[in-house]
Amino acid sequence: MDSKYKYTYERTADYCYKGTDVLINKLNITNDEDLYSAERELVSFRL
Repeated sequence: MDSKYKYTYERTADYCYKGTDVLINKLNITNDEDLYSAERELVSFRL
């Protein structure tokens, strides 16, 4: 993942999957690289 697009935030159980720093998402993807790829692909469909 490009560090240019990486964001940081406080890791909490309310917003992240347990044991990760990945935000809880509607796709239930817990791996940051997989989530980044899925987000890029979904955004490309909008264009």
